[in-house]
Amino acid sequence: MSLRRKKPCNEGFYPNLSVKDVVRDGHVLILRNPAGHKFGKKDAVRIESAWTDFNDLPDALERVRAEERVRSAKTPPAWDPEFGYLSPEPEFCGNNLFIACMMHLEALSMLGDLKYALAGLRALRIEPWGFEAENMHDTAHIFRMENRSSLGISEDELVRRVSTAYEGLARQELNARLHLVEESPRILADGIARSLAVLRAARLISPWELADMLSPIRMAASMGFIDGITKEEVDDFTLHQLEEPPDDPESCEREQARARDKRDADFADRMNRRFARVGLNARGKELLES
Repeated sequence: MSLRRKKPCNEGFYPNLSVKDVVRDGHVLILRNPAGHKFGKKDAVRIESAWTDFNDLPDALERVRAEERVRSAKTPPAWDPEFGYLSPEPEFCGNNLFIACMMHLEALSMLGDLKYALAGLRALRIEPWGFEAENMHDTAHIFRMENRSSLGISEDELVRRVSTAYEGLARQELNARLHLVEESPRILADGIARSLAVLRAARLISPWELADMLSPIRMAASMGFIDGITKEEVDDFTLHQLEEPPDDPESCEREQARARDKRDADFADRMNRRFARVGLNARGKELLES
């Protein structure tokens, strides 16, 4: 993928612009089906450990390995010399190691390069899942990433390949953010302005619409271009909306519509007040509006 940038990614040039700002909620997962038992997802032993950045990933792997050794001594896992650890689903055979995280890829989306970046991941057997609801796809341009194969490869090699792919994608996102500021500031300024206009004035805002509107604001806040709200506050708003429960299937369609309208009106009123004084700071105006 080419971002058509003349300058290399200058991580740290803007406040809080780093790989850590793109990647969050990483975890390492090992699945083990006990030998001599009926196979099934609910019967599999899950061993999981969180990681916060790529430097912590080897330690997270060692933590799950240590716990796996203790558990395997008590309950041996189902294993085959040809297929590795066995599972009822072929994609879970092999070493049963899965490395996952969430990524915020707003700048790649703004530049129109997101679909190519995600296609590259899928070619490596890594699946990106976007959030979808209320006829909205890839809401907030936040994706859950996880490798979908662990067969025929060692754990160490799998960690190396997946972490290299994740870190490469995160740096593509950083390059895209810098490209927006240095070469296409009007695109970034327009995305921020449109989101702020909706958040300040809309009379109905759904939870998923809110998460989508917050995406450019989060990126701008992380780069130090916004006053009035922090990236952490935006994260709290966004992730809460993505976890919003679905409509009650027992209620009738009319009642659901009324409940949604009231919910969306309440969201709009709250956001109108909260974002009334949120806007580009002097640094943001200098870089994006000059």
